[in-house]
Amino acid sequence: MIRALVPLLAALALGAEDLAPQPALPPESKPLMLAPAGDAPRARDLHQAERARLGDDLDALKRAVARVRAALAADPAHAGHGRDDDGASDHAALADHGDAPAAGEARASALFALTAQPLADGGALITADVRQERLERIYRDLAQLVGMPLDDSRLMGTHGLASLRVVDLPWQDALDRLLGQAGLYWRQEGEGAAAKIVVLDPGLERPETPRLEKLAYHALSAAAQSDGAIAVEAQFRIGEHDARASRRFAAIRTWHSLVERHIGSKDPRINAWVMKALSGVAEQMAALERHQDAKAVYVDWLGRARNDDPALATVHLACAEQSLALARATDDLSSLDDAIDTLHQLLERCADQPRWTTEIARGRLLLGELLLDAGRPREAAVHLERFAASAATVDDQVSFWIAECDVALDRHAKAAPAYEELLARWRRRRADATADESVYATAAFRIGQCRLAESPPRHVPALFAFLRAQQEFPDSPVEAEVLVNIARCYSEIEREDDSIAALWDLLQTDAVVDPRPGRLQLDQLLGDLEGRIAAYPGPVRARVLFHIAQANWRAAVRDRAERERLVGEAVHRYERVIAEDPPAELAAAARLGLARVAFLGGQDELGERTIRELMADRGLGARDRDLAAQLMGNHYRAQGKLREAIAAYAGDLE
Repeated sequence: MIRALVPLLAALALGAEDLAPQPALPPESKPLMLAPAGDAPRARDLHQAERARLGDDLDALKRAVARVRAALAADPAHAGHGRDDDGASDHAALADHGDAPAAGEARASALFALTAQPLADGGALITADVRQERLERIYRDLAQLVGMPLDDSRLMGTHGLASLRVVDLPWQDALDRLLGQAGLYWRQEGEGAAAKIVVLDPGLERPETPRLEKLAYHALSAAAQSDGAIAVEAQFRIGEHDARASRRFAAIRTWHSLVERHIGSKDPRINAWVMKALSGVAEQMAALERHQDAKAVYVDWLGRARNDDPALATVHLACAEQSLALARATDDLSSLDDAIDTLHQLLERCADQPRWTTEIARGRLLLGELLLDAGRPREAAVHLERFAASAATVDDQVSFWIAECDVALDRHAKAAPAYEELLARWRRRRADATADESVYATAAFRIGQCRLAESPPRHVPALFAFLRAQQEFPDSPVEAEVLVNIARCYSEIEREDDSIAALWDLLQTDAVVDPRPGRLQLDQLLGDLEGRIAAYPGPVRARVLFHIAQANWRAAVRDRAERERLVGEAVHRYERVIAEDPPAELAAAARLGLARVAFLGGQDELGERTIRELMADRGLGARDRDLAAQLMGNHYRAQGKLREAIAAYAGDLE
């Protein structure tokens, strides 16, 4: 997914080891263009152009195969998962006597056109041209020529006629081919001089799996030597066999050869296998984490595919997933855009086909997620809501994404109930939650934000939402923002009588079970909050301390009896904010707050010095400069220094 639930959540970790990025694979394939009938010169020109384009595509595919092979050879982490030596292992096993030297004269059958050439390693090569003879006679004669005793006592009855036409084929393979015509198989029992051939009926005794696989591989190899669609299918199945055994480069090599030989075929049966081989190459490249090469091959496949190809929707999804994997591996935003574009194409080409309902649902879900990550919440909401409408059940992750779209679109009143329901479900079944805990932690945080987004903001309910989020998710990725917003709510609550009264009422309810008076509880909570921020980086500490200092100043304005203590606490915290070297805007706000609370507490020298230092800052914004001038002017006016006040209001502090 690039999956980042919200900017507050940590970036998604990539578990796999990535190979180095590869260069792009131009050109992108375009659908075949057919010339109008009767326009021979034009048709010829188009045919030549198409041949040139096919040649470019094949060259690109060759380069991709070469890059994959070179990367596998250079990266020991992929040993045994597609290297050339591993991929060739089965092919070598098929010809385990092919290069052995001859040993003596060939032995000829007295019954059939059948000869056995002994080899120095103890094997033999069979050459035969036997047609429609009794199976039992042929295999017994073959066993006699290779000098192996034969036991077929476990067979019941006869098995009809058979033929054997081979040239210099190892005797084991020739016997496989011969017995396979009747559905029989054989195995060798004993070693050395005691070895014998035992012919068996699968209906009475099942052959072992490796033996069956080898028989199938022999049959496919033989079929691949013929002509037409059957040979092409056999070659595809050989690559499929290698892919299932995780011999990835062997599969790529086999399928690449198939594509190279038959990509221009006009036979629809052959073309179907070419398309399967092309997507198979891309799939194996993807499994080898060669995302750019895999993506390029998928793009080529999509350019050739008809709109009724049964794999069209699946390949669109696979192509988008490779673009997404490439974006994650390289932080390339253009690859993220490619994934979004591919998913849009999936919906355009396939959305009206009922057979692709599952793929369309997956595409909508992934597209909604990516659009949300890309900062396009309006479009994301459309696809996520359509997915939710078509799904039998909607898990918490999807509900969270839809609510995130609403927040991004300033629809907080709609989002708040969704977040509350998410949190309620998490509280009911924490052990069986359907999303990561960070989803629920963010939902708890968002509830407070939604309360602040109301008009007017409801600071007390927001405060309790943030407090509960901090209590239930103390180590979440959004904890720093929760702490800042708790401090912010405290600061705003101190501004209004109604909010303070509401806070005291809530502090005496079951929401916070504490027998102490409200002010003591509030002071304790502030102290706890300040203690928690020590582990956070400077910018977080500065923001929390600033809001607590603001709360101290507002409380000092209201409470004359505690003013001296509250002013001292506010001064201390504003100075701590400045010492954290915060961003320029926050530093200016802290200095303004420091001067204001200093004047309130009678610390005139500190207030004046702070204003002068602030006004001397050439980078100070116009708004903050005007506020500083106003604070100093008000201070002088309260002292009866009208000339100084007029100069201060004008910004002249000399």
